[in-house]
Amino acid sequence: GLASMPGGRIGYYTRASAGKNADWVKVYVDGNYGYVQEGKPVYPEFDDQFHVRPTNYNPRLDVYVGVDFGLTPAAVLMHRDIMGRLLIFDELATGDMGAVRFGALLKAKLNDYGITSAILTGDPAGEQRAQTDENTPFLILHAANLPIKPAHTNDFTIRREAVVAPLSRLVDGKPGLQMDPRCKVLRKGMAGAYHYKRVQVIGAEKYQDKPDKGIYSHVCEALQYATLGAGEGKALVRRPYAGPRATMAEM
Repeated sequence: GLASMPGGRIGYYTRASAGKNADWVKVYVDGNYGYVQEGKPVYPEFDDQFHVRPTNYNPRLDVYVGVDFGLTPAAVLMHRDIMGRLLIFDELATGDMGAVRFGALLKAKLNDYGITSAILTGDPAGEQRAQTDENTPFLILHAANLPIKPAHTNDFTIRREAVVAPLSRLVDGKPGLQMDPRCKVLRKGMAGAYHYKRVQVIGAEKYQDKPDKGIYSHVCEALQYATLGAGEGKALVRRPYAGPRATMAEM
């Protein structure tokens, strides 16, 4: 038929794909959900076809909320089930707004689910006071009856690995971390929009040590704080066992 002819549909897509990478073909030719990467993805372990599944709020499980502040604050809502799987059921990705407005939106989202108790973990930088007043994002959320605590670390390597660990786990044939399709911004960020920016140098490809700050970084970093709050990453900060101490004689 026409589709099989050199000038038909298949011929068109074959020509259009020439010189394009696998991500471009996946999105624009195969019609799959994804992101045409502009740099090195922070989470190459993420597989959209595997990690994105219908995931609903379960009132019988604890709710973990990760919060990242800044000019475009964001939050991620998830469970940790009895098998240790992290189940992300919603996100709150905002535009340019302050902590007061963000706190009201987060409170409203929790109320929509009927959530009266949650474990909130945020960016430790949120404890810093603003130059214009004595308030901090943490104090503002506390005032909105959102008792948030700072993550035990803000080290990027630990934050990244806290997400990689459940991403890489397989529990009874299911992913150790899964998210609902409603988490559109987080999904796109994990697919590569949250990335290390390429450094313009001649020769081998080089990238920045920290991810490029953009609209997708905040919700992805909110996920990092949520996973830290759920107990991931603790093994990375424990001091290794150095063996028994030498016997010391008392003088």
